[in-house]
Amino acid sequence: MIQAFYTAASGMYVQQKNIDVISDNITNTSTPGYRVKRAEFKEILNEQAKYQSTQKAIGYGVKIANISTMALPDDVNPFGISIDEKGFFMVEDAQRERSYTKN
Repeated sequence: MIQAFYTAASGMYVQQKNIDVISDNITNTSTPGYRVKRAEFKEILNEQAKYQSTQKAIGYGVKIANISTMALPDDVNPFGISIDEKGFFMVEDAQRERSYTKN
């Protein structure tokens, strides 16, 4: 019976993290160069505990497997360039002052 509470709690925890990722996406809609993130989930299985007759693994909830970055269709530009890792582009304005940007 207590295992059912742990399973339910893991689901609530993962959904809270999913909402955090979604709210981060909404917050950064106007941020130049921001890439949308998506949470991916994985089921937690107990490999030692198996049903004797069916040989199925028992599920113990879910966890976050990965938070991936997605490229949106409007981000795809045949003439555009991007930085895959951490970094910025160096640009100069009309007064030849240097600035750094991800846009």
